[in-house]
Amino acid sequence: MEGATVLKVKDYWYVYFDAYMKHRYGAMRTKDFKSWEDVSDKLEVQKGMRHGTVLSTSNEILNGLLKEK
Repeated sequence: MEGATVLKVKDYWYVYFDAYMKHRYGAMRTKDFKSWEDVSDKLEVQKGMRHGTVLSTSNEILNGLLKEK
């Protein structure tokens, strides 16, 4: 696995990563960095995505991007 990025959402820390050997993107989450939950099946990414990052943006920009889909 490579290209990991970390994001905190409410009570959880999420780690996103490129599971290149499995040809997919994966995600794990934790509250305490001791126990982890695989949430890869809940993750939606664009086909062919490689290595990602997280950024904050306004709802106006987000809505504009979603309209482009």
